[in-house]
Amino acid sequence: MAMVEVVALGEPLAGFYGTSGRPIAEETSFQRIWGGDTSNFVVALAKLGHTSGYITRVGSDAWGRSFMDLWSRAGVDTSHVVVDAEGYTGLYFSCSHDQSHEFTYHRKGSAASHLSQSDIDTQYVTRAKVLHLTGISQAISPSAMEACFAAIEVARDNSVTVSYDPNIRPGFWASSTLRAAVRHTILRLADVVELTLDEAHLLFGDVEPVKIAARLIDGGVTLVAVKMGPDGCLVVTRDGASRAPGVQVHVEDTVGAGDVFDAAVVACLLEGRSPDVTARFANAAAAMTCRGRGPLVSQPTREEVEHLLRAE
Repeated sequence: MAMVEVVALGEPLAGFYGTSGRPIAEETSFQRIWGGDTSNFVVALAKLGHTSGYITRVGSDAWGRSFMDLWSRAGVDTSHVVVDAEGYTGLYFSCSHDQSHEFTYHRKGSAASHLSQSDIDTQYVTRAKVLHLTGISQAISPSAMEACFAAIEVARDNSVTVSYDPNIRPGFWASSTLRAAVRHTILRLADVVELTLDEAHLLFGDVEPVKIAARLIDGGVTLVAVKMGPDGCLVVTRDGASRAPGVQVHVEDTVGAGDVFDAAVVACLLEGRSPDVTARFANAAAAMTCRGRGPLVSQPTREEVEHLLRAE
């Protein structure tokens, strides 16, 4: 059985980006990209120099095959990716117009939504150092939510760090079951929490991010990273807090930047980095991702991130 430092659990999505700047209903030309928050994460982590593996399901279709090829080329372990003949690989469409993103998803009944507890290999999780998942991993179906909680239980019982990004989406957040699951995961189960400032306010009210982080640390979380977009980020541990300012880059597309941020935080955690180094490194990695259209086009390597930080 392959040994990897980090195991992620979730949903890959084949993405289609409109190229004309028109709304989706009017768009006729699309560029295919790869997406899905946890898929973006495992690829980013590999680029940052750490081994990652993925627990998911893809369809036995062209998009599923393209993902398997992508992960193989990136060095991501796919020994626990199931090719599901009963489902299809989920899709999303995105168009940017009037300085905003418009999304539509086709994922109901997808292969990834068929994830269940039976897909969780206890030994695979326990041999890792970190388990990473998101609110979307939980939201795609009831059986996927059960799989997430099963994986978390295995991780906690075996001293595997649980990294969690709520990645709240309005369409999912209408579910009271998901709201309860996200809050429970953050407040009771996660060791590392990565969330945006908007998510922090949605979950905890209009409170200063330092106070929100302190509340989570007091509750048992070991590291809290708050993503603040152009204003940078905040990283808090019991050893201290550090705030990194925004990095000036040409922004082409912000989709996927948060997933790279998460990967950079986990990379720094594996390396025993301080809050200051973690904040600066994750902030830079996320900013560099915004330079291209699509989550993977401008994902940086470790060398590229370090070069940018040396140039500051």
